[in-house]
Amino acid sequence: MTQNYTIISGELELHIGDKIITLRAGDKYTVYPNNVHWAKSVGEECWLEIYSRPGWTKEDHILVE
Repeated sequence: MTQNYTIISGELELHIGDKIITLRAGDKYTVYPNNVHWAKSVGEECWLEIYSRPGWTKEDHILVE
């Protein structure tokens, strides 16, 4: 699936493979299919909108231990 991230407030650290991308309020970023990624808030909290095409399903989640 394709995921479009829009940062509403705060900062988000987005990890895609070996890359780390820091997104701030107003930033937008697209993660394309077959890119394993994860994210964490930088600081107190981050509010964001994620739009997935097609919609996210349980099968899309990969648990990493």
